[in-house]
Formats: sequence, structure tokens, C-alpha cells
Amino acid sequence: MTFIEAPKPSRTDLPETPFIQLRHVEVKPHRMEAYRAWRERTIFEVVRAHEPAEIFLAYHSIISAQPGVMFIAGFSGSADEYSSAFTSDHYAEIVRQAGDDYITGGPGGLYTKIYRRVVS
Repeated sequence: MTFIEAPKPSRTDLPETPFIQLRHVEVKPHRMEAYRAWRERTIFEVVRAHEPAEIFLAYHSIISAQPGVMFIAGFSGSADEYSSAFTSDHYAEIVRQAGDDYITGGPGGLYTKIYRRVVS
């Protein structure tokens, strides 16, 4: 995976927040350039405006069992509060657009998982 950009940067390679969410999509390779321009004005616009999303990083992979884009987000509040921007009608339309144009497997091609940081 290669770091590409951070609409909400982190001072470290990975968020040091209590919670981390992985969001993965497999983008059609021939659509990557158009996808990046589209996500800047859709996904990243939502992320930048959503205060609970403290960190949001974009990584891309080319050779992988799941090639595509991995977003790594960090947040400190509740999962419900963080997820609210991504469960809105507006964001559902963004996912629909992506699924039709950019994501392999359509809207069902979006993988998300939230992890809680464990400190030993």
C-alpha cells in the first residue's frame, strides 16, 4: 500500500485515536484518475466537514488480494456519532454514484470495519 493523501492528516503513520475505521473499495483501474477527482468533491468534502472524523488517510494498492483504495480513519467519540455522516441520505447517494461508476462490485464493493485500540 502506498500513502496517497490525507484530507484530515495524522502526525503519525496511523491514527493514535481510540478507534480506527478501515474503509476499502476496489476501484476500476482505468477509472482511478476520474475517481480521485470525484472523491475530492464528494467523499472528502463530507469527511472534512464531519468533526468526529479526526483523521482520514487514503492509501492505494495495486498488487493485492484486494487491490484498490484503503481509507484509514481515526475518531475518539462514539461509533454512532462518527458513522452519522456515512449513513446519511447524502452519503448514500455518493456511494450509489461510486458504485455505478468507479467501484468493482457496485455499491456492495465497499468494505468497512471499526476497530478499538487496545493498549497494553
